[in-house]
Amino acid sequence: MTQTIAGSTIPQTVESIVQKTPVVDIHTHLYSAGFRDLLLWGIDELLNYHYLQAETFRFQPDLAYQTFWQMTKTEQADLIWKTLFVDHSPISEACRGVITVLNTLGLDTTEKDLGMIRPYFAEKPVEEFIDRVFEIANVKYVVMTNNIFDEVEYAAWQQIGSNSDRRFKGSLRVDGLVNQYVENLPKLRQWGYDVNEELSGNSIAEIQRFLEEWIEKTESVYVNCTFTPDFAYPDGSVRTKILEQGVLPVLEARKLGFSMMVGVYRQVNPQLQAGGDSVGKSDIRALERLAYAFPGVQFLA
Repeated sequence: MTQTIAGSTIPQTVESIVQKTPVVDIHTHLYSAGFRDLLLWGIDELLNYHYLQAETFRFQPDLAYQTFWQMTKTEQADLIWKTLFVDHSPISEACRGVITVLNTLGLDTTEKDLGMIRPYFAEKPVEEFIDRVFEIANVKYVVMTNNIFDEVEYAAWQQIGSNSDRRFKGSLRVDGLVNQYVENLPKLRQWGYDVNEELSGNSIAEIQRFLEEWIEKTESVYVNCTFTPDFAYPDGSVRTKILEQGVLPVLEARKLGFSMMVGVYRQVNPQLQAGGDSVGKSDIRALERLAYAFPGVQFLA
């Protein structure tokens, strides 16, 4: 049924629809409560967002990187808060995000006192806090980024077996397979996969088995991978062979999408840790050739 509305009410109508429509966030670095320490939450973690860390260093030119990393998480949060929210106006997007979160939770930021904010998080169980955030933000579900080649996350999956919170869906990250295959051969073999550097023998079949098993275990709704700006396809590399014969055939058979984050330079400034990455210009034709070669795969890029 079509309903006609007056032109003067269009802004209010759109605003109402947007506010009432549940949100799906398809790319996050969030985890459900079952993952324990992998789930970062609370005011100290909120302030230690790597963009805020990098911004703090810009305002603190005399602050040595090592000095900052030797601080406790709480000490780091105190410094970031004082630097970006007390001594300067919090006008960057990352700063405004923190203010928006705190205000939406009903916390008073006008006093600029972390001591008045910390008790809210300290007194609230993580499960209750997750429920509250999903409710306020009207989020239907989020998609995690699951890097099995990270030892901490691998151990977490071994411990919990599967994710029981349906609001957190999985997305297998395959950087360690596609971009660091040779470096991760020892891990793959330790996990029971019969693979070799030349990708001969059972290697491709075993790579596909790895993907099948971990897509199942993580219940992935898509698979994701990052690529440097010089990514080329096809280029006769091990990476191309793994993509062509390992990753993409599995995704095509399962009707899963492939999220490609192309243009990422890792650790341009390693002393900034997570905040030390950068981006560069990429050749879109590589994506065009991939999409042409695998029309049955949906690409997100």
